[in-house]
Amino acid sequence: MRLSRLSGADLRESPHGGTGTTDLFNEKAAIERRILHGASSKVTILRPCAIHGPYSKHAREWWFVKRLLDGRRRIPLAYGGRSRFQTTSTQAIAEAVCFSLNSDQSQVLNVVDADAPTVAEIARAIMDSMDRHADLLGLPDVPYPPTRGVTPWSVEKPIVCASSVPSTATYAEGVGRAVRWLIAATQDRDWREVLPQLAAYPAHYFDYAVDDQALATAGVKHISI
Repeated sequence: MRLSRLSGADLRESPHGGTGTTDLFNEKAAIERRILHGASSKVTILRPCAIHGPYSKHAREWWFVKRLLDGRRRIPLAYGGRSRFQTTSTQAIAEAVCFSLNSDQSQVLNVVDADAPTVAEIARAIMDSMDRHADLLGLPDVPYPPTRGVTPWSVEKPIVCASSVPSTATYAEGVGRAVRWLIAATQDRDWREVLPQLAAYPAHYFDYAVDDQALATAGVKHISI
């Protein structure tokens, strides 16, 4: 097992993302610096992570919600369900906007949930909010990189951010609003029309034949949460 690949979290604690290790983070930090240095008045830059909430066109939660609605009883997860991709609720973003009004200085604020759930924990929170449950099965770390059981949060190394503002709600406490909206918004509609940004992903997220092949793989392990 390649646990070492998941051993180092990417903590973006610097206001300008100085500890970011990817080109994407560094590019975003450079854009932030240009905005701050060129501003003639107070500027607040909010830096959320994987956003969840009602009306999203890119609702990652649909990866689990659709499987549960379709009656899938066993769900395979790449990286053994251990991946962490920091989440941010739309409520946390709104609270950060209010928080920023208390300062007369320009600032860059990380905005995240009060926790950083694993993919397996995200699945459990969504299942609890729907009162529908399935068995979560962790796939072995070979072949690598994974091509099956890959969710929108599945990353090689954890991406965990320290919040710049008070974070009161955990992912599990906030995700229910997004789940309820998803179920209502996709009823009798093609989900691709509701979630065009998610539909644009190159991955075939809902090929259940691939799921079944993954579940038949040797070394699959039940995930207990």
